[in-house]
Amino acid sequence: MKIVSVLLLLALAACAHAEPGWERKREPGSQPTTAEGWLDRIEQRTAGLDTLRAKVTHVTIQGLLGDEQRRFGTLAYDTAEAEGQPPRFAIAFDREAVDGQLRPVERRYVFDGRWLAEAMPADKLFVRRELVAEGEAGNPLELGEGPFPLPLTLRREPVLRKFDVTVLEEADADVPDAVGLRLVPKAGTDLDQLHIDLRLDRETLLPVKVETLEAD
Repeated sequence: MKIVSVLLLLALAACAHAEPGWERKREPGSQPTTAEGWLDRIEQRTAGLDTLRAKVTHVTIQGLLGDEQRRFGTLAYDTAEAEGQPPRFAIAFDREAVDGQLRPVERRYVFDGRWLAEAMPADKLFVRRELVAEGEAGNPLELGEGPFPLPLTLRREPVLRKFDVTVLEEADADVPDAVGLRLVPKAGTDLDQLHIDLRLDRETLLPVKVETLEAD
C-alpha cells in the first residue's frame, strides 16, 4: 500500500521572522538552474531564520483504500537558545475532514529540543518520545534525521549525502510559482519515504508544501 502525505504550510513565508536584515525579497541575479545551485541559495537565504508561525494543512492519502484525511492547524517554530541545539516547535491541529465531513479535533505535538510530546485529550492519551539523547546534538526536522519531513531550513552537504536531488520542472497547482525539488533517498539510507517533493517560496526560499510518497 502506498501512502501519500502532503503538508501545506500556508502563509509560511509571510509570517516568518528573523534577525535584522532577513526580509522577504527576491535574490538578485539569475535563478539557479541546478538542484545544487538551489540548495546553495536556500542555505544562504535561510541561515538567519529565527522564528515563524504558519497555518498548516496535513493531507494523508492511502492508495489502495482510497482514504483521504485532512487536518488543519498551526505551526510555531523557534530556533534554539544555545548554538548547536535543536530548534523547538509546536503543531496544533484543531479541525479535521474525514469522508467530506469537517469536525473539531484536538491533537498537539510539542518538541522542546529533546522530547516530543503528543497529546490527544479526547482519547486521554499523552505520549513522550526522546528524539535527541541528553548531551547529544541532533535536529529531528532535518531531512533523514527524524520522523518529520519538515525542512524549514536546508543545508546543502547533509542533503546531498543522503539524497539524489533534482529540480521539478512541472508547476504545482497549489503553489504554481514555487521552486520544486525532488529528493530520492540514496541506496542504503534508512528512510520510509520513496521520495520527498519540496515546494519553496521563490522569494523567501522557505517551504510552502512538502509531499512524501511512502510504501507500507
